[in-house]
Amino acid sequence: MLGSVIVLKKLLVVKIVAVCLIFIVLVFINGCSNGKTTGTAGTGTDAAPFVIKHWHSTSQTTPQYFWIAHELGFDAEENLNFVDVGALPATEVLAATVAGTIDVGGLHINRTVAGIAAGAKVKCVVANTETTQEYPHMVFITKETSPINTAQDFKGIKLGLTNYGGCHEGIPNAWLLKNGISDPKNFYEVVVFPSEAKAVQALEQGDVDAVGFHKDPEWVKDRGGLKIIFTDYDVWESLGGATPFYFTEKFIEEHPDEVRRFVKVMAKTNNWINENLDQAREITARIANVDVKSIGKVYYTPDGVIDPETIQVWIDLLIEAGEIKPGSVNREQMYTNEFNELAKKS
Repeated sequence: MLGSVIVLKKLLVVKIVAVCLIFIVLVFINGCSNGKTTGTAGTGTDAAPFVIKHWHSTSQTTPQYFWIAHELGFDAEENLNFVDVGALPATEVLAATVAGTIDVGGLHINRTVAGIAAGAKVKCVVANTETTQEYPHMVFITKETSPINTAQDFKGIKLGLTNYGGCHEGIPNAWLLKNGISDPKNFYEVVVFPSEAKAVQALEQGDVDAVGFHKDPEWVKDRGGLKIIFTDYDVWESLGGATPFYFTEKFIEEHPDEVRRFVKVMAKTNNWINENLDQAREITARIANVDVKSIGKVYYTPDGVIDPETIQVWIDLLIEAGEIKPGSVNREQMYTNEFNELAKKS
């Protein structure tokens, strides 16, 4: 009788141990399945969204792609969270990306070309804007009554811009070169203003002779009293206005899946803005707290696929202008479409 009791007690202990082991295993499995990994949208993971820090322009004059993607939840769909760190001038975006202040950069491609030629380890991964005749990257205007119509008429004029360098000077210099002016940098005087509105006001008051800005021809027509001298479309047609997004090579190496998801979000955002341009402008104006009329109309590269020719035209121009050395950069090292699933289908 005593032996039977001992056996029963041993069996009970074994059962209790077995139940405990099963419980521990279940807890472990459940913990693994819900652990915080890189996490991809649509997989059912509970991983926290991966934060991508971005900037916005000091003077918002076009649809703000990051704000729009976040507003529409496109980043959340890919388990990303776009976080705006604040306004940055165009001249600081590349340095801020390299320093890690922001994760993603991307303004006009000529700044990226110059930065990589100088040693910046960044790579473009998805296209943003694209020039069209209807929606050029930059428009150069003067008063309707002005005698300025040709490249020769630029001699000695005061040109109002909102920045030195970049597309602001690169586009007029390319236009002048194309039209027979061998030394465009010394052909006219640049006057920099804090905003496009201030530049236009100065033109209308006669303080400058012409202005270059990021507006569309329709805006110029609606404003009245102004005329277009040329746009970047007149220089390169669709090739001159590219502004692809880039990450540091280190970021790409450490976070390839997050880069792939970012590219997917931005390709989707490009297509959405093209189909809903007025709504995109309204979202931007509301967040920036500005009049929607101040937000220009822009065309975005379908599917975000980078065209290498949009890079090459600026490499060639910067070499010709003496701003970078021949061989200091090539387009293959500057970009990749490998993270863009839509590029593989085209």
